[in-house]
This record gives sequence, C-alpha cells and structure tokens, in this order.
Amino acid sequence: MTYQPAVTQKPAINEGHTLNQMPPIRLSENGVFLLALAILVFIFFFTRQETPVS
Repeated sequence: MTYQPAVTQKPAINEGHTLNQMPPIRLSENGVFLLALAILVFIFFFTRQETPVS
C-alpha cells in the first residue's frame, strides 16, 4: 500500500521534478569538480613552470 503511491508518484517526479532538479545538481557538482580540477592543474602547471627541472 505504501509502495503503490511511491511508484505512481515516481513517473510524475521523473517527468518534471527530476528534469528540473537534475541540471542544477549536475551543473553544481560538475562546476565544483571542474573548478577544483582547474585550480589543481593550474597550481601544478604554475609551480612546474616556476621551477623548471634541469
């Protein structure tokens, strides 16, 4: 009895809520990850260029 409403509510959420909720969450996660990666790569390359290996 508790499973039926959840199953009937899932498609409705999937049609609008998930579509509206997924882009911001995915963009936020990707943005934070890309930002951290970019900073790490930038620092790595910057420190590598500042101290060239002879």
